[in-house]
Amino acid sequence: MWPYSVAADAIDALVEAGFVIHGLDVRNPAADPEWTEIALSSYDGGDPETSRVEAHRKLRLAEELTKTLSPIILVTWSTEQRQAGR
Repeated sequence: MWPYSVAADAIDALVEAGFVIHGLDVRNPAADPEWTEIALSSYDGGDPETSRVEAHRKLRLAEELTKTLSPIILVTWSTEQRQAGR
């Protein structure tokens, strides 16, 4: 999990290391009783670069959905490293 402010950098670092980003969830740091976690994205493919594009596209929705300036982002990635295009 990463604070929203560094989640994009974390996604980039994981992809640059060859990992595929499979999903993003957003968590409310204030533990609002109405919700605690929202799924932002799910990617079933195997290409790291495509997973990065999808993750960044969905990450932009986090603040809008949560109505908070500092949501926590849970990133799920593969444990197997791959190269882009494979």
